[in-house]
Amino acid sequence: MSERRALVVRLRRTEGALLRLLGLVQRRGFEIADIATAPAEAGVWRVRLELESVRDPGPLARQIEKLYDVVAVDAVGSGSAPVTT
Repeated sequence: MSERRALVVRLRRTEGALLRLLGLVQRRGFEIADIATAPAEAGVWRVRLELESVRDPGPLARQIEKLYDVVAVDAVGSGSAPVTT
């Protein structure tokens, strides 16, 4: 049974950064149920991704951390521990 979990990503506002983030999530086989963005500070977005999956989003969060424009990642939801950079 799939669970809904959220990843909150702080992302630099550069050309293609959001597209790279979404592409990585899609390639790793996670379904995006909802997405919301808001400015976090000057030049940084706060992107909240609601994911539907039977898999733990922890490994995905660690892969997202490696993207060049990512400032921080927090995984929240049932059974997942926070992951921060």
